[in-house]
Amino acid sequence: MISDEIIALARNISPNLEPNLISLLQGGFSSQAYKVSPKDSAPFVLLVEREGGVSNQDYGLAYVVLTLLKEHKYRYSPKALWLNDNHTALAISYFDGTVSNKANLNNLDTEKLAIQVIDSLLDTSVIALEKYKQLAKEYGVTQNPIETSKEGAKLYGTEWLEIVEHSCPDKDIIDWLKPRVERSVRLINEAKEHTPTFGHGDPSNPNILIKSNGDFMLVDWASAKFHTSGPEFFVAYTTHLTDFMKPYREVLIKHVANMLNIPVGEFRDRVTNFRLASEVFDVNWAAMMMAKVNSGETKGDVDELRKIAHERIKLYEQDFET
Repeated sequence: MISDEIIALARNISPNLEPNLISLLQGGFSSQAYKVSPKDSAPFVLLVEREGGVSNQDYGLAYVVLTLLKEHKYRYSPKALWLNDNHTALAISYFDGTVSNKANLNNLDTEKLAIQVIDSLLDTSVIALEKYKQLAKEYGVTQNPIETSKEGAKLYGTEWLEIVEHSCPDKDIIDWLKPRVERSVRLINEAKEHTPTFGHGDPSNPNILIKSNGDFMLVDWASAKFHTSGPEFFVAYTTHLTDFMKPYREVLIKHVANMLNIPVGEFRDRVTNFRLASEVFDVNWAAMMMAKVNSGETKGDVDELRKIAHERIKLYEQDFET
């Protein structure tokens, strides 16, 4: 049943909306999504904070990012339609696609699709830092800071592991993580730093929506930021967290290396290091959230996060020799 609060929020965009035209969509760890289908206008998605979510939501930054992408006529993001005054609700255009790990891709050229997704991720480099800062200030939100590879390794590796060691209830997860985090931090500290460019922060299965005709959309732009990790981050991240792209890792490495005039072997080494680190940091995130929930610092379900951690450990141990 749709609550009165959700109905009231949706009526800010469509005042005469009937409650039965709102339906629940799949949400994330912190957001809940609703499809709203007014009789007199195009459907849209309403995002609100998920009850029991793992963090409080401020949709102001996502609104800023989507506004900038629209200004550049970027094709692969939804359009921001409305943001409430306290930034706890956001309306965006609806895209009739399925998350990429469940989409029916049987009749699609998935190799071509994988290349298009990588190209779309690299295309966000058109966003200018000063314009990003200006618009964030206008809407009263704190923009995500520029992140270097080393800073990312410190946060997602060292600092998260400190939280895990202090409060994660599962010793076996801690023991799995400790040596691998140390190695991953070392790998990233040795990585090449690029000129900061703007990019999506989590281009993984749930955030790539695909239609049966091959059209796709990237969603969940709240963690987008300027970073120095470069194109190897996108190739590494998508080919360890996006199911249909995994088989094309070598294809994508060659595609991006040739496009940027980088020796293929050199680029392959960069991608491999980022992939190994990203996989370990991915487990570290689940364990870190377990620790925060276990200590009462944030809301969430320890058992759900434990399941995620163990699933990812099993997956990544198959992916490379530990």
